Amino acid sequence: MGKKIPVWQCLLVMVVMIVALMWSIIVDDGGEPHIALIIAASFAAIIGVANGWKWNYMEQGILASINRSMQAILILAIVGAMICSWLAAGTIPSMMYYGIKVISPKVFLVTACILCSIVSLATGSSWSTAGSMGVALIGVGTALGFPVAMTAGAVVSGAYFGDKMSPLSDTTNLAPAMAGATLFGHIKHMVYTTGTSLVIALVAYAVMGFMHASNNAVDMSVVDEISTFIQGSSKISVLSLLPPIFVIVAVAMKFPAIPSLIGGVFIGVPFFFWNKTAVETATGLPLKNSIFTIMNNGISMGQVPEGTEDGSIISQLASLLSNGGTETVYRADDRFEDIILDKKEVSYSYFGDPLYVWMDDEYNQYEVEAEVMEDVLKYLEDGMKAEVVLYNGRPISIELPTILVREVVYTEPAVKGDTSGKVMKPAKLATGHIVQVPAFVNTGDKIEIDTRTDEYRSRVM
Repeated sequence: MGKKIPVWQCLLVMVVMIVALMWSIIVDDGGEPHIALIIAASFAAIIGVANGWKWNYMEQGILASINRSMQAILILAIVGAMICSWLAAGTIPSMMYYGIKVISPKVFLVTACILCSIVSLATGSSWSTAGSMGVALIGVGTALGFPVAMTAGAVVSGAYFGDKMSPLSDTTNLAPAMAGATLFGHIKHMVYTTGTSLVIALVAYAVMGFMHASNNAVDMSVVDEISTFIQGSSKISVLSLLPPIFVIVAVAMKFPAIPSLIGGVFIGVPFFFWNKTAVETATGLPLKNSIFTIMNNGISMGQVPEGTEDGSIISQLASLLSNGGTETVYRADDRFEDIILDKKEVSYSYFGDPLYVWMDDEYNQYEVEAEVMEDVLKYLEDGMKAEVVLYNGRPISIELPTILVREVVYTEPAVKGDTSGKVMKPAKLATGHIVQVPAFVNTGDKIEIDTRTDEYRSRVM
């Protein structure tokens, strides 16, 4: 056994870790954080050895700490399969459908809070709930005349309550694992604080909802639209709610966490066949040939109808019905998949209201939306060369050449003898765009323009 390590040496380990992490993130352009942690751990080991602690003893402590967190790691591994299973079983769509159908204006805020609690409890993710179901409820609340802040408060309250109380949540699993407590014991004792907070919130939302609904007219069309969309994405049935009911009952009866969650996964599998049509439509494969793939990768249900705007309620709901949510919480050592963008040299062809059509050398046409063209329109002319940026074959932007030559169609006459270039004046291009040019530039002159800054560079002689 070694001697007691001074506090300043312990703090020094923390300083090394912070410096290494900052170096990894800032200097190394987002390098691997776990390398910084290994450096800090190695420094801590050196300090331990310097104070007389044997490596074998420290190694046993490391392994003991890892062992305490293994249950949480196994649970998190099962959660992914559970969400995939419940999507294919129609469980998550059914939860959403029945939750939205019971919405009444007077109890909307209360219902929104409870609904987000249930979804977050079932998925173990407050971010996914708020970023998907929450978006839908914001839209419903807006249609019902509720201020966005009210609805957002109800969504966040419910999402965080469900996350804290869910045996599927990463933080709920890791906290007792590191503290040496049991998962269900941790959840039980959180009821006293988290549960009390939820009750207070529900009372406040009930009062606000009743007062607001009594004083405002209500439009339920958005609720009907969302319900119809969910119903069309999957087979809706009360029976498909059996998997989460099983998990909740298992939690209440204090069954071991891992067997309970595995049971929740496999109870959902028979409902794949109940929801067979929707599953096969989503995967494009016979169900018997894709069961294991579905449990591993999930499916994308809820196809967005043509003409639906990106960012709309329906679009966000479709994201929720695609592998469990619109938001994912990433750990520090996770790597993001690279987004690959293609570029093609194109020439401007014509305006087909409301789209601008560009064409490449192989006569492929690219239709670009007007909002993407805002900066391009300042210099747009027939046959203009540019680059179209493509993501998954879809045009997302137009990149102009750095330097363009354009003719000045009108500018005030230059002051005779002034060639210094210090006095500037406005000059109008054929597109109507105004550029500041030196006083010696005249109507009919051609000028070079830096498209990055919209600034005059030189006169073309």
